[in-house]
This record gives sequence, structure tokens and C-alpha cells, in this order.
Amino acid sequence: EESLFYPPIGLLKLATFHRQRGDEVKFVIGCNKAIFQVADMFSHEILWDRIYITTLFTFDWKNIVKTINFYKNAVGGSIHKIYVGGIMASLMPDDIYEETGIQPVIGILDSPQKIGFNGNENIDLLPPDYSVLDNRIYAINDTYYAYTTRGCKNRCSWCGVPDIEPTYCNYIDIKPMIRQMRATYGDKSRLKLMDNNLLVSPNLEQI
Repeated sequence: EESLFYPPIGLLKLATFHRQRGDEVKFVIGCNKAIFQVADMFSHEILWDRIYITTLFTFDWKNIVKTINFYKNAVGGSIHKIYVGGIMASLMPDDIYEETGIQPVIGILDSPQKIGFNGNENIDLLPPDYSVLDNRIYAINDTYYAYTTRGCKNRCSWCGVPDIEPTYCNYIDIKPMIRQMRATYGDKSRLKLMDNNLLVSPNLEQI
């Protein structure tokens, strides 16, 4: 039986980014008290240096605000150690800032500088780290996930893509990412493209 939920690709790419730096990474769902680690038996010092929260649909607004405020305690109350991104965060950044004091990361995470690191590496092009997920919950199965384009040429008034991915990219070479994932996880029988509008690309034959 297959899982129903698509994996949070952005968080998985961040996991790859941090593990390449030698950092410890833990993935949790919702307001999970298990992340509150105790430094020793006499102290309640919080050990997490950073927390990343992804957002999806705008109708889940109240739950997202609750989650962000919950995890402030996991970094000792420092809002500068919490990074919020994703669809809702990109569409409603001012609202999130007003409710939580945290300025979201808007759009595609294409540079470490957006999350306070030096360097020019495009985090969005990194392979996702499947190992942090519970495969019983997320639809990893036998699948690679990738984007071969970003943005969209059409700027429909009802669509949020122009706000989230304003710069249209008509071709992304995913072969390097697939090679890395094959080396780590082996061959997979499926490739799911998560593009907003694949068919509008003039590079469709190349894709």
C-alpha cells in the first residue's frame, strides 16, 4: 500500500545541505515534543541550533502559526534561529511576521545566504535526503522527485506561482541530481516531475 503524502522536498534538500556540512538533522511532523532535548539532568538548555518549518496551503494558517510559536521554545525563544518557507510563507509573509515575529524565506531557496550562510551553492538543485523520512507516511516508495522547470510563462491572476517563483526557468538539468540519488539509494522505477507548468517550456523535447 502506497503512502498518500508527497514528501516535503524543500526540507529534504535542506537536510542534504546540512549533512554535507556535518550537521545533525532530525525531521519531525507537527508540534512534536520529542525535539526538546535536555543537555543534562540539571539543565533544560535547548540543543537545536536551527529549525526549519515548511508551509503549504493558506487555509492551514492557524495551525502554521501555532507550530511556529511552539518551536520557538526549541531554540531558546530566539526567532533568529527559526526559518519558515514554502507556499503559504511566500504568499503571506507579512501576516506571518505580524503573528510570530519571524520574517519568512520567500520563494525558492537557491542560495545559502537566504538562511544566513556564506556561499553560492544552489540548495534547490541538491538531491533530497530521503533517509530522514518515515516511508510509511510519505510517498517515497520507488520514486525520484524533481523539477525540470521553475515558474511559469503565464501570469494568471488567480495563481500564486508568479509570487513564489517570479523568474521563469525553462530548463533545469536534473541528471546530476539523479546520478547522486542513484548512488545513494539505488535505481528507482518512477520519476515524478513537480513542475508548475511543464508543457509551457520551449525545451520540452530536451526535458
